[in-house]
Amino acid sequence: MNPKQHLTMIIICFTAWFIFLLLGIPSNNYMDYSVSIKVLIIIGTFFFFFPPLTVLLLRTFKNTNLFNASLYFSVYATLGIFALDYLYCGIYLGYGLGFVKSHWLQSIFYILPWFEVPIIGYIMEKRRLNISK
Repeated sequence: MNPKQHLTMIIICFTAWFIFLLLGIPSNNYMDYSVSIKVLIIIGTFFFFFPPLTVLLLRTFKNTNLFNASLYFSVYATLGIFALDYLYCGIYLGYGLGFVKSHWLQSIFYILPWFEVPIIGYIMEKRRLNISK
């Protein structure tokens, strides 16, 4: 992967984080929602946000192993988002690392991309290799 592709992934992750931050501000950073609404947010994000975003991103990468790219994307989508959440919730809002427990809705997204994004990358890479044969 080239630096431009890495930068693209980082920008997409930051943009997604910023959008979710803006959506969460009116609800005290999602804290005021009921558990059922939080579960719906998780399901919606897992099934209707990650898959199309991952597919659209990986389709833009030519001459790149899509499975490897999906692993990088998972790293940026978890560690990068954790760092941004720590800066905002941990430092700015004053929760420290305790935000990982108190803001469990956000914390789930440090794990979920690893269950989905590499699988999508693997399937897309397999299909690309089968098409080129």
